[in-house]
Amino acid sequence: MSLLDAFTGDSAKEAAAKNAALYAQYGTQSLSDLDKGFSGAMPELTNAVNAYTPLSDLGKKYGAGTDLYMKSLGVNGAGGNADAVNAFQASPGYNWARDQAIEATARNANRFGAGGNELAAVTDRANNLANQEYGNWQNRLAGFVNPELTATSGAAGGQAAGYGAKAGLWQNDAQNRIGVRGNVASGTANSNTAAANAAMQASGNFWGGLLSLGGNVGAAALGGGKKAG
Repeated sequence: MSLLDAFTGDSAKEAAAKNAALYAQYGTQSLSDLDKGFSGAMPELTNAVNAYTPLSDLGKKYGAGTDLYMKSLGVNGAGGNADAVNAFQASPGYNWARDQAIEATARNANRFGAGGNELAAVTDRANNLANQEYGNWQNRLAGFVNPELTATSGAAGGQAAGYGAKAGLWQNDAQNRIGVRGNVASGTANSNTAAANAAMQASGNFWGGLLSLGGNVGAAALGGGKKAG
């Protein structure tokens, strides 16, 4: 720092310029780091959300069974019930079991002579077996309700958490960028203020020194006049 700096403030201006350059460099590097962090994290969060897709798909498969179950109960009206009846398939052993039951009923009827009551018994036995088989089929469909609920709720919860994390990343990234820009602006403003204050101080020093010099010259002149008299 030279003696003239006290009257020009050049060193303060130079320091302010260097500080502003450092703040600008800090801002550029910080924003670049934030870009890297964001671009690296966002795909991973997307992968985390997509990881629940198989579980969601499994829930849809279970859902096909529960939809058919609801139709079989008549929830979706006569048309839905008709769809369920058309989709119904008896178990492989049903026909054999039905035939065996009918034959046993018929043999008992023949022992006592087949009549209207015996024929009705055979028909009732066949109908009861059909109703039982259909009811068992409905029970199997009902068994898909809880697995569907577990799969869909698990997928929904996991995906919701992933989307929440993505939203949090966006928010934190925005806040961090605002913070960086605020630091740069604040630091640059402080440096400029310091330079301006230094310039004002230098101006004050200049005028103060000039007035002091003028006063000293005047005093010397007055003093010299008295001595000469």
